[in-house]
Amino acid sequence: MPKNPISFPKTWKNFFDLNMEVVSPKDTHLIKVHNRQTDAEVLIRAPDDVELLGSLTNTREENVEGGHQVFYDRHKSLWRCKFAPNCDGMFDAQIFAKKKADKGQYTSAVKFKV
Repeated sequence: MPKNPISFPKTWKNFFDLNMEVVSPKDTHLIKVHNRQTDAEVLIRAPDDVELLGSLTNTREENVEGGHQVFYDRHKSLWRCKFAPNCDGMFDAQIFAKKKADKGQYTSAVKFKV
């Protein structure tokens, strides 16, 4: 068995339809908050006509207020999705997406464990 087994985040059809790519972390569904840090980060590459949103929920499926920040980094041409748990434990970090031109709601694209 490999030293670090490969696992993948949960993805929905929308992730592939919108041509999204996880830049970091690679080959894992788990993002870690390291010592002395307050957040974990996911980097996503997506076409220019796609927008992203995020949410962070605890094991009771309660939203963590202020627990996520998703923004486009123009210098690196990718989305920075930051998640900051408010206590120890496991959380779901979910990223939603839609085309800018779409008037509808954002839909689930990819989900990680924090």
